[in-house]
Amino acid sequence: MNPRLRALLRVLVFVLFAFVVLPAKARWLRHVFHGADDTARYLVDHGIELGAVLLYAAIAAAVERRPFASYGLPWREALRSRFWQGAAAGLASIAVLVLALVATGALRVGVSATSLGTAIGFGLGYALVFVLLALREEFLYRGYGLFTLAQLVGFWPAAVAASAWFTNTHAGVSSESTLGLVSVALFGLFGCLLLRRTGNLWMVIGFHAAWNWGQTCLFGAGDSGHAAAPGHLLTSVVSPHAPAWLSGGKVGPEGSVLCWALLTLVGSGYAWLLRGVRYPAPAERTAAAPAQA
Repeated sequence: MNPRLRALLRVLVFVLFAFVVLPAKARWLRHVFHGADDTARYLVDHGIELGAVLLYAAIAAAVERRPFASYGLPWREALRSRFWQGAAAGLASIAVLVLALVATGALRVGVSATSLGTAIGFGLGYALVFVLLALREEFLYRGYGLFTLAQLVGFWPAAVAASAWFTNTHAGVSSESTLGLVSVALFGLFGCLLLRRTGNLWMVIGFHAAWNWGQTCLFGAGDSGHAAAPGHLLTSVVSPHAPAWLSGGKVGPEGSVLCWALLTLVGSGYAWLLRGVRYPAPAERTAAAPAQA
């Protein structure tokens, strides 16, 4: 069978899985968890989704006769240097963004009422949760589906499509804003850049997990329209006098235009530091997908 036709069929099957099977699972869980705590339902939903997308990719790897690592997730690299480099950069980046918002008067940061021991306990729990959530989000949007679509149309067109999907899923949060969605889209493209230049998803998983951990646990700020969670070490309060385009408003720091500037700056820095194309691997690049930088 023609390689382009095979890639098209694989894309269509994944679209069926992602846009029919996964939403059906989510609706079933809403029925099962009706009246229950939303956080519990959210964690169970995303945990099942992580398992489902990993299983799907494992089956696909066997059917397509290629290593699972081809999809950007080599398990031998898990929690190795790339992950921790990304985590350090993610935590530093959210800290710079919060400090910039404090400097402009858009945000006030103070010590929370949570005791140190409680905050440490929450911090460890959040660290585990956010690593798993980042693994789920990165592999769902920038794993098998991106790899397969890239074989059909090329990496960057596929990256734009994956980032649009990633952004659209955040649009369902009632307190999310247009400015916040632009930040989500920029982060999606940034994640694709790290994948392209490092060869796998572990750096962006570390960045993503640490960014969310910093917002939620360290600074006690909103995260993509979700209200601040309990157990944070510091407390961030939006100034009522600051415009939402600067402070981020209910969205949190990601809703600020300063987040756009930060992601653009960090992405440009990585584009300069990480030279060369490492994903997909040369053996996986087909004649159907034009080479791109």
